[in-house]
Amino acid sequence: MSSGHIEQSSIKKLHAKACKLADMEPFAPYTLCHTCLTRWATTMDPDTLAYLAGHSDFGTTRRYVHPRR
Repeated sequence: MSSGHIEQSSIKKLHAKACKLADMEPFAPYTLCHTCLTRWATTMDPDTLAYLAGHSDFGTTRRYVHPRR
């Protein structure tokens, strides 16, 4: 069953190539989701944030948001 998410295996080679071209250490691609949702959370209501993340409830989205204290 398809999750609707981009699976790491489908972009593994492209990600490795991009990191090499950028002369940077590889990182987990889902890290970008954490960064994006954390930044959006400062300007967006929780329901919109969860919707744009593709999550059915904010509980899932909350795991991606890392507010600074």
